[in-house]
Amino acid sequence: MKQQRTRNIIVLFILFSVNGFLAQDLVLKLASKDQNELLVLKKIDYVKKHTKSSTLYSEVDKISDYLKNIGYFTNTVIEIEKAGTTYTAHFSLNAKIEMALIELDSNSKIYVDEFQIKNNTVTIPLKKLQNTLYKISKNLDKEGKSFSKVQLKKIKIK
Repeated sequence: MKQQRTRNIIVLFILFSVNGFLAQDLVLKLASKDQNELLVLKKIDYVKKHTKSSTLYSEVDKISDYLKNIGYFTNTVIEIEKAGTTYTAHFSLNAKIEMALIELDSNSKIYVDEFQIKNNTVTIPLKKLQNTLYKISKNLDKEGKSFSKVQLKKIKIK
């Protein structure tokens, strides 16, 4: 009985060990036909090795979202090419947006101290947009308007 139990434990141990050796990491690479875009992609810090294709595809989505946050709003994943365990995500970044031009409702009261408002319009560098929206939200919160939403509507890319 004890010998049978020991043998079963050894068999289970071997099965789990072999499973670990047989599991292959999937490798994610980024590519673009444009050399300037490739330089941008190479600067991105992302998870390169994955054990499941679902996490790999999720990482590609995260990369696309990151690109939008740094100004490449119209980036597209052209294709994800598979060669063995290597997946190559081909991106097209398109034009980079540097400034956000925000048209304000004439009734709205905006809280942006560091930017000048002209003709109900404020121009904010994209790098500062998220932080500026956060500051506006915090100022509304201080005024007791904790449930106020700060959002951008009718977004146009020109």
